[in-house]
This record gives sequence, C-alpha cells and structure tokens, in this order.
Amino acid sequence: MTYPAEDVGGAPRHRPHRIIQWTTGWVGRSALRYILDRPEFEVVGAKCHSPSKEGHDVAELVRRLPIGVLATRDESALLDLDADCVVFTPNDSTQRDPTIPGTLSHENFQTALRILRSGKNVVSSLCPPTHFRHLADPDLFIREIEGACRAGSSSIHFTGVDPGFFTDALAIALSSGVGRVDRIHTWEILDYFAIPYSGGPLTSLFGRRLDELSEADQKRWIMEGWGGVPHLMADAFGQSLETIEVEFDYWLADEPYETPTGRHIDTGTIGAYVFSQHGVIGGRRIFTTTHVNRMGPHTGPGWPTVGHDGGYRIDIEGSTPFQVEIALGNEGGRGSALADAGEVTAARLVNCIVPLIHAMPGYQTFLDLGQITSHLGGPSA
Repeated sequence: MTYPAEDVGGAPRHRPHRIIQWTTGWVGRSALRYILDRPEFEVVGAKCHSPSKEGHDVAELVRRLPIGVLATRDESALLDLDADCVVFTPNDSTQRDPTIPGTLSHENFQTALRILRSGKNVVSSLCPPTHFRHLADPDLFIREIEGACRAGSSSIHFTGVDPGFFTDALAIALSSGVGRVDRIHTWEILDYFAIPYSGGPLTSLFGRRLDELSEADQKRWIMEGWGGVPHLMADAFGQSLETIEVEFDYWLADEPYETPTGRHIDTGTIGAYVFSQHGVIGGRRIFTTTHVNRMGPHTGPGWPTVGHDGGYRIDIEGSTPFQVEIALGNEGGRGSALADAGEVTAARLVNCIVPLIHAMPGYQTFLDLGQITSHLGGPSA
C-alpha cells in the first residue's frame, strides 16, 4: 500500500491525525514524546491514572511546551473525543491471557473494545494478543474484537518489543534474505541487576527456590505471554503449528548477594534462568524463542550474552544461515538495555499508527500492515 506524502514524513498537507495517548506510564510517556515531535500527528487527549497528573498539560508531562490538552482520568470524556487513533499502553506487567476474566489483562482488553466501538483505531503494547491461537478462548477473542471493530468501523494492532518486533516481525523480515529456512531461533537476553523490582513474571522468579515453583504455572505464563510468537511466524510461512513445547533451565546462587536496588538473592535460590518455547511443525522444532534472564552479570556463566547490558539475537538456519545481534543500552540511549527496549516499544507503536489508520477495519497483525517505517528527520525524542 502506498501512502500519501503527508503520512510518511515532512509537513502534512491535510489535517494531522488526531491521537489520544491512553496512559502516561513508562512506555506511554516515550510514545507521547514521539507523537508530539511529529507534524503529522496532533495529540487531542491523554489518559492518566495518577491524580497527581490529572489536569496537567500532557506535553508538560514529558517536558515539552504546553499544547492546551489536559491529562484526565475520565474515560468517558476521552471516548467522546474525535480521534483517529488511540495509543493504548496500560500498565500490565502480568501479561496474562485477555480472554480469562478476573485478570487485569481482561480488564484492559474490555477497555480496548470500548475504544474500538467508539470509532477509534487502537495500537497497543499488550503482548499476549499479538496473535490469538494460543489464548484460552481464541474464538471469543476474535469474535469480540471483530464485533467491536464492525461497530466502530475501526481496527486494532498489538505490538511490543517481544512479542511484536524482535522475536517475530524482525525475524520474518530477515528471513527474506535466506533461500531456504530450516529453523529460526530468537533470543531476548537481559540483566535485571540494576533494575527496580517490577513485580512482573520475568523478575518474580529471582531469589526463589526451585521447590517453590509449579511447572504447570511456569508453562502457563510463558504460553500466555509469548505463545503468539511461533503462531505468527508459522502464519508468515503459510504453516500451522502442531504444538508448542516449553523448557526451563536455572542457575542457583552459590553464595548470597544483593543488587543495587536492594534485592537479596540467597544461596541456593534462582539468580538466573532461561526459558524456551518451540513451535513444532512436522515433529521438528522450527520456531524457537529463548529468554535469558539474569540478576547480575556473574550469573548464568556460559549462557549467551549480547553487548554489555543485554539485547536481542536472531539465528536463522538454512541456506545461507546467518546470525544478527542487536545490543541495547548503548551510548545515546536511555541508560540500560531494558530502558532502551521500552523506547523501541514506544517507537514501534507510533510508527504503526498511520498504516493502521489506512488498514481495513478489524484485527490486524504485523503481517497485515505491510511495510512499517519510522519518521525521517525532526528533533530527537
């Protein structure tokens, strides 16, 4: 699809696309900066959770000059606004299955449906819905999404950094340079040593003993959060998965230590762990996603590393095979690989806005949106 000049950079010839930033947390503030710095967008509203932010100019929340738009906690007021797209970045570190009632992820999903029914397109950082076949009730998910999109003549796209970019979209793009693909193995490799405890599943295992863990629970949260990745990759190759297999490995501390943020890791407890999920086709593990999670640079010796602070790796086996490493936490970034990953998440969301606005109504994966590019020039966010 070819977009008019006003949608791919430079000064717009027609009115800017009207955008609502829904929540102004870690990723949301980064997305808001990118939106404010691009002339083809106009921020018309922003959802906040904190009373301390309510009533403040949204641009001033990210150290930009005021634009006369105030942050609000009033959902109804935002739904009544005339807007082309909502950047939906709710705080949901649990990343659970959105089709299961009683979870924050389910509540966020219901909010997304209300936004769609109000006639606004949605790009969201919620990762489990980047695909649907791994969900507990995939038919319900698609039925509710498509019904809301029909009611509002709107579309929705879910993307993150993993899932949503490094472990699926980028890997698929790289595979176009390989004549025959035998296997694709993607990696997220991060050290949480200097990162404040977030309470999410990725950091909740550190400092725990193996006998405290439930294998079934472990597999469940991996499948809920990342199970869409192999399904998306299989779709890209016109295949269907037979099953998804999950594996774990752990490194236990041989002496106690503390992190700079006050996290205590006792002897015999988890200081690093690896999990892998494998998408199986024809009895072979074709699409593998591996996470190497460390609590300190000394943990998990012998396990893969990327750069000095973590990042991503993509291994493509076939003819001709190659490996790509993307180190984050570099000079000029936000200070750590994890913080940079948040910036990538925000940038990807903003760069998906225009393709989504031009898409047909309905649920859209990155395979449906076509080529997605960034903004050329302008001030740095």
